[in-house]
Amino acid sequence: MPNLLKNDSCTPPYCVAVVSNRFYISMGTRYTKTKTKKFRTAPFGSTKGQKIFLCILGILALVIIIFATSAVVSFIRDSKATEVTTADDYGTLEDLVKPEYFIEKYMQVNCNDTVLRTTQSIRITGQILSSAVTQEYRLTKRQPNFMRLQVTQGTVEFTVGADGENVWRRLRLANQDDKVSVFTGEGAAPWLEKSRFYDRIISTHLGGGLIKSIETTDYESKTYLKVTILSPEKKLVEALVDPTTMYPFAEINRKDDRVETTIFTDFHTIDEMPIPFHLETFIDGVSERVTIINDAKINIGVLSDYFIAPKEVSAD
Repeated sequence: MPNLLKNDSCTPPYCVAVVSNRFYISMGTRYTKTKTKKFRTAPFGSTKGQKIFLCILGILALVIIIFATSAVVSFIRDSKATEVTTADDYGTLEDLVKPEYFIEKYMQVNCNDTVLRTTQSIRITGQILSSAVTQEYRLTKRQPNFMRLQVTQGTVEFTVGADGENVWRRLRLANQDDKVSVFTGEGAAPWLEKSRFYDRIISTHLGGGLIKSIETTDYESKTYLKVTILSPEKKLVEALVDPTTMYPFAEINRKDDRVETTIFTDFHTIDEMPIPFHLETFIDGVSERVTIINDAKINIGVLSDYFIAPKEVSAD
């Protein structure tokens, strides 16, 4: 896959840790240093084959937190809109690279004042596809920062949740006791950051970060707006926005020598929200996984208790 940013700088300070809509699965994968807690029963994952399976499970579960919910919320539009507005309606590129003007137009399209006041929760379901496995998932989020993700593969069920202060995970296997652990402090910080309700640009506008710059960049003969954001954790993330629709087109995260890019396509309108039902993630230009959204609902009436950790847990 060609480089998305033909005119950007792929050197420090842009080579940063995975940020924005990325989650770290604390199961000993390459994305985190957290080790899996050992439990009283003979732990699943003690053999080499089981460890490889759990590693794959964790990595693939990651992609759902990466973009699915953020994509749902970030594409909220005014209920009166019936057509895609042309580029001229949003102004010139010279205007759109000005932060205040850009935010005004972005919020007008993606999250107007009414939506900000009334949207309280989201639930999406779908599949994660890779060359290795296919998994089913269900992701639920609630204002301001509650999250619960469930990933199923055969008889194995992996659940991770955040209740605003703590992060917990549960591994459920057939004919075995549930294995549950809780993360606090530094171990919980990466998860809590990704449990934010809105996408990176909207969250930044609401006080969660700073827009460092907006400039134009070209990809496949089309011009996009490249928005570089500094998160509250002092990490950088780049988002490409289509100036003809003001929808996010891609998000780029850099860590060490690796560049991870996710592209949004196949938009559907669900409850007056344009949602990309196809999200493809590339690592250094090579396709690694696809997330498909089959269904999305907002304001589902979920209670905060749904996101709280089970009573019997072990602290990691």
